[in-house]
Amino acid sequence: MKEHKNRWSITSDKFLTEEQVAALLELLTQGRDLAIARGNNAQGIRDYYTLRALLESGLRVFEFCALVNSDFNGHKLTVQHGKGNKRRTVLLTKGTALMLKEWQTVKLKLGLDSSLSGPMFPSRYNRHYTTRGVQKRVKEIFWVLRFSEQLSVHSLRHTYCSMLLASGKVGLATVKENLGHHSIAVTNLYAHAVGDLSGVELYSDGSSYNPVFSELEPPKPMSKAFKPIASFLKK
Repeated sequence: MKEHKNRWSITSDKFLTEEQVAALLELLTQGRDLAIARGNNAQGIRDYYTLRALLESGLRVFEFCALVNSDFNGHKLTVQHGKGNKRRTVLLTKGTALMLKEWQTVKLKLGLDSSLSGPMFPSRYNRHYTTRGVQKRVKEIFWVLRFSEQLSVHSLRHTYCSMLLASGKVGLATVKENLGHHSIAVTNLYAHAVGDLSGVELYSDGSSYNPVFSELEPPKPMSKAFKPIASFLKK
């Protein structure tokens, strides 16, 4: 009898490596700064904040597209209608919260909808992104980086979860709640991809841990690469 592969299985080819994350962040930063320097195309700016938000929140793409400005509250995001129409709160690291706060200021500079009911991540038409639009844009960026065709926007969610668990600094219960998994058993499936989780505490405090920049040197606000955005925000 033919065995059916578990459709919930998680393997390492479904998320980005640290090297791929570093390459992605470098490309996004360059694209954002170039867009600011040229001043005639905001796509690179939107790409930077869109992909960083996806990578650092672990949201499903439909949850991300539905966000409105009032869903961001300093150190957390509120998902109003998650999988199964469930509402949940996603805790953010300090670095991610500061990035989203910066995005709010950038939106004002770009003339994008900043009302409480406006889309948190608007398209070039100043409306909510469609899930298809985000999926397509992420695929285009991955193509530029020559990433495997198996990687997709959902890979950013897998990457977020796997990096948190691999760190051992954030508890399974916290990861489960942030990701909106219906059972901690689903979160535990990542053990097959990231290795031994026996040392992970169920209720450890990982509030200050940023999985994206844990092993990478985080970009500094006043570094050479970030001068364009610093000047842009001061205008």
